[in-house]
Amino acid sequence: MQALSWRCCAPCALLVAVTILGSIRTAESDELKPKREAGEAVEFFAAVKAGEVEARLIPRDSRKATVWVENKTDKPLAIRMPLGFAAVPVLAQFGGPPGGFHGFPPPGGDRNGAPQMLGAPGNNFPNMNFAGPGGGPGGAVDGFLPPGIFNVPAEKTIKARVPCVCLEHGKPNPNPRIPYEIVPLEDVHDQPELAELLAMLGQGGYSQRVVQAVAWHLANDMTW
Repeated sequence: MQALSWRCCAPCALLVAVTILGSIRTAESDELKPKREAGEAVEFFAAVKAGEVEARLIPRDSRKATVWVENKTDKPLAIRMPLGFAAVPVLAQFGGPPGGFHGFPPPGGDRNGAPQMLGAPGNNFPNMNFAGPGGGPGGAVDGFLPPGIFNVPAEKTIKARVPCVCLEHGKPNPNPRIPYEIVPLEDVHDQPELAELLAMLGQGGYSQRVVQAVAWHLANDMTW
């Protein structure tokens, strides 16, 4: 009788377990989704983490790269970019010693012959709106444009060509054969001045070579 009772209850217990597990996963999924009001811009990396956006970067060389941003949702997204972001060669994430910021190998460390990490500005995307805090027009702040907002239509991909600089002096130059993952700049370098430098590069009017020299100075302690 006890065996019969267990056989009868087992399907019910399994159903309850599946329901609970599904509720946990749903709650976790909801937590990942950026909390915002209708029409409010979502921060770029929050959207990536939530699976709303997929982004990839392919360098043309050490000075320019192309970024693709795909809206994975069925609604338009207004995306707020940071001052600057980093890009890490995909092969660099396999092997090499730990100890870098947030688990990435340390800048300049042994990463299986990978090319240099890159830094790029967040203010070079199509149709960017540089609105100020109150929604009005935003101007240059301390010599550079503030982070902007750009729109990606539902289930569409936008492409942006961005200037960039290398962040690991002495490593091989980037090339189009190796894809890069876009990561927060602070995950690989903790100097706030570097983000401002990248924003200045995106604004234009500054020599890429000069910005590159300053970037190596900040990121790798290189002297002039």
